[in-house]
Amino acid sequence: MTEDRISKLPSPLEEMVLYAILDVGEKEAYTTPLLARLKHVSGKEIAAGALYTVLGRLEEKGFVESELGDPTPERGGKRKRLYRVNAAVTKWREALSVIRPQATPAGPSPKPAFGGQW
Repeated sequence: MTEDRISKLPSPLEEMVLYAILDVGEKEAYTTPLLARLKHVSGKEIAAGALYTVLGRLEEKGFVESELGDPTPERGGKRKRLYRVNAAVTKWREALSVIRPQATPAGPSPKPAFGGQW
């Protein structure tokens, strides 16, 4: 595999964030629920800035897309940035199921990269 193709694969933390997006669902995949899900799974606090960095890398690699949601009164009219996975994740999960048979294309890896339980 060329170095360029390897650099486009998700890191263990990026993998956890991809599964967190899948777990919380597209309508709820914004910073607060993602941080809560990552803490639940890993047992560790992840800084919001670190999550934004990972989400930015995942967008650059083509695994996620984002858009601004509708303004909400509880946020003072501010809009949430919602994240969703795209077709590249489906291909990655299919390849992953060959490389790591315990990870199924239909669901998250049973053993997250940083410990914890899905």
